[in-house]
Amino acid sequence: EEQELAEGLAASTEARTETARQLFLDRVMREMARPKPDAARLMAALPATDRAAPVMRAISRVSEERTRRRRWQTATVGLALAAGVLLGLGVQRRSSLPEPIVQVPPIAEPVTEPSLPRTPAPSAPAFAIEESRGQVYLLSGGERIAAIAGTRLPAGASLSTEGLTSGARVQGPGFGVTLGPDSALAALGPRQVFLSRGQAVLRAEAGAPGVLFTPHLTLSAADATATVTVGSRTTRVQADTGRLQFTRNRGGVTATLETGRFALVSDDGVKGTAEDQAVMIVGPDEQPRGGPPALHAADQAIKERLESFGLRVRIADTRQLMPTDLEEPGVRLVVISSSIVGPSFKWNLRKLHTPILTWEPALFSKLGMVQLGETDQGHVRDSNQILIRDTAHPLAAGFRDIVTVVPNAMAMTRGTPSPLASWVATSPSDPTKAVIFAYDKDVQMPDGPAPARRVGLFLYERMALSLTPEGWALVDAAIRWSIEMR
Repeated sequence: EEQELAEGLAASTEARTETARQLFLDRVMREMARPKPDAARLMAALPATDRAAPVMRAISRVSEERTRRRRWQTATVGLALAAGVLLGLGVQRRSSLPEPIVQVPPIAEPVTEPSLPRTPAPSAPAFAIEESRGQVYLLSGGERIAAIAGTRLPAGASLSTEGLTSGARVQGPGFGVTLGPDSALAALGPRQVFLSRGQAVLRAEAGAPGVLFTPHLTLSAADATATVTVGSRTTRVQADTGRLQFTRNRGGVTATLETGRFALVSDDGVKGTAEDQAVMIVGPDEQPRGGPPALHAADQAIKERLESFGLRVRIADTRQLMPTDLEEPGVRLVVISSSIVGPSFKWNLRKLHTPILTWEPALFSKLGMVQLGETDQGHVRDSNQILIRDTAHPLAAGFRDIVTVVPNAMAMTRGTPSPLASWVATSPSDPTKAVIFAYDKDVQMPDGPAPARRVGLFLYERMALSLTPEGWALVDAAIRWSIEMR
């Protein structure tokens, strides 16, 4: 039964890593060692895609066999006891008749259960809570108690933080985790945890790797620190120091992250692996020569949006890199902000084989996106709405008709691309002024085919500080389409 159970489990969890499979098998064995094993409880612990019939049949057969043996043992012992009582009564009557010979069935030896491999109870807790702030609770053995510093966190117990000011830090041998607000963490064993929601910062010392599981990935780290955030559909993992290796639970895709890089992992795929980056070109006043980045708030907001797609963003101006840097391996997107001085931009990026997203109207003609001339690029004055014309295009983000992108009227970037371009949105008052337009690769632009995707966007100056949710959805659609993340 043990072998069949293990084989059924392995066959039904092909997408799980070997470590995850062994952890669940150990859990199965612990459950089967209970006086009353509960198959439903085991199956609930599996993802829906892993609830295969072989596992259920194996668990049910072990449970039924155990019940049958217990019934036979009870009946045998009961018969022996009944015979003993009758014999005692016969002795007490002291009958003159010859005492009958009563054949007392021997009491059956206790039935030995089949030997099941199980995870032995740990001699020491897997983790200890070193710090606790706000509302932090420990769930163990069906009880929920307040967790304070010094509380032990054994394998199988979980820790949850509730509220924006809550948090906790736990430490085990060579592996520690700092839990953020509104997060939940389960201890699976020494150097193994499961983060089901929220954010955690893990610290793994050199030696045996620490392992962190989420609903979307399995992360392994040694001599490294990482920040992991679990959402409803994705897990974001960032390598703060050292090197990380993770495997997507669905599909078994494995990737490595170096220091400072991160990725978004979901059931649909991995976005922003170690090599994916965006170069964001900003005005020279935002990049003091030799000094650290000092972005305007609007450009900072766009940078954070790019990072939410798993892109490592490199901030630079034309003094710090050359056009050839924009075609290095791993550069997925070039973003040019309107904070640059457009007329003084001397680079010729017309032939750049990297997608470009920009909202600087003075560059539209230099990039070959409109005819050379001031009438085909500029601004729409005093507007806060756009009119979606191509509702089927991904850049429309599913919107149609009039969309309010900022609460109050302000200047908006516009251009007049060629008829072959995708005119996704225009000014409501002037259909000849496109505020979202694009060229797919090889589509004819005014002076030749596009070497890569090109997108012109309505953003201008500080507009990113005032965008509505609809406005941000259109920005996200522009980023996603530019780097071909559909």
